[in-house]
Amino acid sequence: MWQEKTDKKNRLDIKNMTMVGVFVVLIAVGAFIKFPIWFIPFSLQFIFTNLAGLILGKKYGALAVIIYAIVGLLGVPIFTAGGGIGYVFQPSFGYIIGMAVGAFVVGHYTENRRDLKSMIIGSLLNMIVIYAIGLPYLVLIINVYLSKAVALKTLVVSGFLITLPGDIVKCYISAIFTKKIDKHIR
Repeated sequence: MWQEKTDKKNRLDIKNMTMVGVFVVLIAVGAFIKFPIWFIPFSLQFIFTNLAGLILGKKYGALAVIIYAIVGLLGVPIFTAGGGIGYVFQPSFGYIIGMAVGAFVVGHYTENRRDLKSMIIGSLLNMIVIYAIGLPYLVLIINVYLSKAVALKTLVVSGFLITLPGDIVKCYISAIFTKKIDKHIR
């Protein structure tokens, strides 16, 4: 009996860790897949970090984003502007931190709520968390570390308002996609 439970747990862990690895790769690839839609660059990175939380849940979804960040910080050029420990001083690194926290949030919110409405709400919460962490980080790095006097209004427009409509669409896309495949992967 004990061996049976252990074998089942090990199979589950192997499946989860495999899925984490798949999402690390998807997040990395998603950072480089960009579509020019209107004035907003549309990349798949947010969709994949959101899907990580929706599909893998809070623990493994966040873990996928954290591993992605660690691999990039160790020097593998998987971030949009390269890699290495110095990337923490890039204005956009706060969004990566936000994606890890956001994947946890969406995974937690949708853990016991698998209807489309909850997935959309969870995705929007994820987006809010990413902006709540990423935007202040952007402001801090640009104005303090880089010593550039850039108006807060300019940073809010470029780091939030311009990308917001596209990110809302991505919330809906990833929620609908997850709902469609949910019964096949759970």
